[in-house]
Amino acid sequence: MRGPVTRGASALASALGALALLAPLPLVAEPLGVVLGGGVSAYADVDHRWGLVPELSVRVPLTPARGLALEPTVRLGYRGLSQPPQPQGLALRERDLVGTAELAVGWAGAVRPTLTVGAGVIARSLALDTSEMIDTSDARADRRELLPLLTAQVGLGLPARDGTLVVEPYARYGWSPDDDRLGLTWGLELRVALR
Repeated sequence: MRGPVTRGASALASALGALALLAPLPLVAEPLGVVLGGGVSAYADVDHRWGLVPELSVRVPLTPARGLALEPTVRLGYRGLSQPPQPQGLALRERDLVGTAELAVGWAGAVRPTLTVGAGVIARSLALDTSEMIDTSDARADRRELLPLLTAQVGLGLPARDGTLVVEPYARYGWSPDDDRLGLTWGLELRVALR
């Protein structure tokens, strides 16, 4: 029977052995930079109309090994520019402010394929818009809610100007337990590296 000290030493040796496997990877020392991005994504609504979501992102690229890129990202988007067709006298307007924290893993090269996972929150605002002839004083349709969000994204970065500009088309899947209308979105992002 092994004691706690022996088990701890064994676990430490295993961890050091795993690190030794990574030792042949040459570490790349690059100055820490910030990458600003802006773009738009498109989604098919329940009535099969396309809606657009403008987005802003901030990335901090890290290069733990030559060719490998890790990019922690914060993304902010606004959903609600287009609304489904509704009667003019009575309409329910839904607007979302979407914030996510993401981690992109990719290959830094002439073309940059990436896989990104993220988690965040949707701040949703529902408002009942009515004409003056409809009395809504007793209605409680207006409300705000917070919804959890998980995302997974694949993209293909196309760098230009020595990598300081990147255009990336992507496909993103969003999921929330509180909104089954989320799903696949297509997008295009332009990123500029600030050094």
